[in-house]
Amino acid sequence: MTTDTIRRLINNQKAEYFPHAFRAGAAGMADFNQLYPMLRSLPTDELEEWLSLIDAMRATHGECVACGCKILVYEMLLARERLPACSARYAALYADLYGYDTTGRDYLAEVRASLRGEPEGPAAEHHKRGWRQLALELALEHGFYRP
Repeated sequence: MTTDTIRRLINNQKAEYFPHAFRAGAAGMADFNQLYPMLRSLPTDELEEWLSLIDAMRATHGECVACGCKILVYEMLLARERLPACSARYAALYADLYGYDTTGRDYLAEVRASLRGEPEGPAAEHHKRGWRQLALELALEHGFYRP
């Protein structure tokens, strides 16, 4: 994977491109699952540089607790073995941000399941049902669909 591809996959997740790229079932999770093994294999100094870019991208999701928490989980997992102080900082940021969560979701478990390629959890199914319902309502409203 080239550095341009890595940069594109990280920056594609900016909120101005897609407001909730890390919502359950969204492209941000798939892209970071693709990036994860490659970033883990890099030398520590290169990993630190990419984590800085991920930090900047995470900042664009400032108001979304779920996206911010998931991004921090990826960062914690990437840094945990070779950058323990950095991983601890991400864990502290996660704990602080998670304090604003009202859903009770386990973002660490969601990211780990996604990395393992396990079926999407209840949050993903909920979002997909919501988007399907919205699409159906719009199609009915605009005459594109007749039951």
